[in-house]
Amino acid sequence: PYDINHFKIDKKNRSFKLINNGSSPNFFLIDIQADKKNINIDQIRNIIQDLNKSSLNNKPKFVLIDNSEYLNKNSINVLLKEIEEPNDNIYFILIQNQKTLLSTLTSRFIKFNINLSNKESIFVINKLINQDIHDSVNGDFINYYFSPGNIYRMIDFCDENNIDIKNIGLKDFINILIQNNHIKKQKDLRYIFYEIIEYLLKKKSILFNMDYYNYFVKKIEKINKFNLDEESFFIELNDKILNG
Repeated sequence: PYDINHFKIDKKNRSFKLINNGSSPNFFLIDIQADKKNINIDQIRNIIQDLNKSSLNNKPKFVLIDNSEYLNKNSINVLLKEIEEPNDNIYFILIQNQKTLLSTLTSRFIKFNINLSNKESIFVINKLINQDIHDSVNGDFINYYFSPGNIYRMIDFCDENNIDIKNIGLKDFINILIQNNHIKKQKDLRYIFYEIIEYLLKKKSILFNMDYYNYFVKKIEKINKFNLDEESFFIELNDKILNG
């Protein structure tokens, strides 16, 4: 089912088809839902319930938790109980980006840091979109800070919303996000949008004053931490950065 020499999956194999349609008895995916801000406790409980059912085969079961930094405290507590008293042949894989997880959780895992060079990132994203990214995306979005997965999701978002990502810069892109309320409506992409805002702030601050960057980044941290209203932040961002 896997071509080791060419690093390719045979898309006709049974395992690949079962995982793609969400019916694999041995693979379980947990990710932040489109209408939520966190991976909630019910998602974890439902998976654990499935894990405790008898398997159709004796093969290992894998639980992949993507965007694991969005696990809330209740979800982590339920997950900890399962990890501390694991059933045989069950493996948990957590993927996190930048933000840290609670030490009570990470202390029970082996951690692998994966860093891609700019050349490697370009190679990956070209494979994902099946073309040269420089022919389809504005250079403002191609940098060390955005992962291939996040660029892929931005391209997908722009296609769905008729945004020309090839001919639009960061500032105009952020203006569209704010004016059309995309940051509030697209909760599953919220963290990516804020990464774009932070990157624009970094570029602006290098040219003018790093105090601007520090000031706005602290505001973003408070918004995310305390779930504050974003409207006043966007007004200030618009006055001082986007139209300043």
